[in-house]
Amino acid sequence: MQIQIDQVSKRYSKKSYGLHKVSFNIGPGLCGLIGRNGAGKTTLMRIIAGIMEATAGTVYFDGQTMKSAAMQRHLQKRIGYLPQDFGFYPRLTVKETMDYIAMLHGLSGKTKQTRIQDSLEKVHLDKQADKKVRELSGGMKRRLGIAQAIIHEPEILIVDEPTTGVDPEERISIRNLLTEYAGQRIVILSTHIIEDIAQSCQQVAVLDQGTLKYQGDIGSMIKAVSGMVWECTLPITEDYKSMLTEFTLVSNHYMGDSVRLRLLGEKAPKADSIQAAPTAEDAYIWMIGGLAP
Repeated sequence: MQIQIDQVSKRYSKKSYGLHKVSFNIGPGLCGLIGRNGAGKTTLMRIIAGIMEATAGTVYFDGQTMKSAAMQRHLQKRIGYLPQDFGFYPRLTVKETMDYIAMLHGLSGKTKQTRIQDSLEKVHLDKQADKKVRELSGGMKRRLGIAQAIIHEPEILIVDEPTTGVDPEERISIRNLLTEYAGQRIVILSTHIIEDIAQSCQQVAVLDQGTLKYQGDIGSMIKAVSGMVWECTLPITEDYKSMLTEFTLVSNHYMGDSVRLRLLGEKAPKADSIQAAPTAEDAYIWMIGGLAP
């Protein structure tokens, strides 16, 4: 399966775009969409899933589109989708919840029971099958959300901010299970947490204010800022903000009477500056034009 996003735009008003002429391809594996809140990640995912219609442009699935109702139904059966905000009936057990979702997908009999068991095992919730949803932790609910999205064994899985609001251990667990599920399938993960992308995604797309800033692999993304990352130390009494007309601030760490700066720029900010190895975070901040003030 290959997804081709061709000049996709979403306009909300004459002056307001959710997306503007976004084009790139997505192949098998884990693809990360990263951008700050309001960058257009959710809008793009909803368009790919067929939940929202683009104002202009087309999404192709192996050359097919959702232009007709019949083709939309056909393609959506091959897609699993987990929005950022979702809910379950709190009084149902995990297994009852999955049974309900399975029936919505037209599954029955032995096939239904097998799919439920397989899906829960994949997200490591099989031992919580008889626990009520209201008793689950936030991370477990996220994993249950993924289980219901894969019960029909979709070729494309779309998950919107799945690690939001969970502890570090759950973040790693969710990240790992998405990587395991991908294989020869397409898994599209949106996040504003750069570490989730750097640790797991073969493909990366950076969105900012509705436009595509980068698409490719994480290694090439990092190389884009090679030789541009600097660290220097200033007295706390010195105002470093005047430097930000020429340099992009990545981080500032106050240490007693001094401040340690990590900056992006094409030349050294000070004579005693040290050139640092670039990271995915450095590349991301450079591509979106710096952090919001």
